Amino acid sequence: MIQNDWNFPWDKNCLTDINSQSKITDVADIFKSSEISHKIGTVYALLHSLYQNDEYAYLQFCEANSLMHYNRMSFIFNTLSILQSNNIDVSYLYKTTPVETYKHIIYNYLVVGKNCGFCGVGSCKGRKDSNQSYGEEIRNEYLKISKIQLKL
Repeated sequence: MIQNDWNFPWDKNCLTDINSQSKITDVADIFKSSEISHKIGTVYALLHSLYQNDEYAYLQFCEANSLMHYNRMSFIFNTLSILQSNNIDVSYLYKTTPVETYKHIIYNYLVVGKNCGFCGVGSCKGRKDSNQSYGEEIRNEYLKISKIQLKL
């Protein structure tokens, strides 16, 4: 998906939209974009969704792919590692410390990307519809929360 610019909203339980043959079953919730924020959101959504659905399977996935999981920050750093392994340049996203990098990615790339509120009839396929403003409302709420939680 990442190499072909197909993406999921970052806050969706997207794992439930993938069947046992690795096929997407709900194509209304994917959208095409080459933007790094959407690629970050897609990988993050898949990792977080796997963790939420089956923590053991997530940890096995991490082990099989030489990824580590210590805490919530690991979802971001594992996302960056997966993007890098798919030939996506993420070197410019790193800051001086891991905490600074984490905050930078959350606030400037993840939260501002597409969330589930942008996906509705046609909106994730690049067409605007009545759900567009709903996605923006959700984004604004996440931005408020993230500024408080991340103390930005």
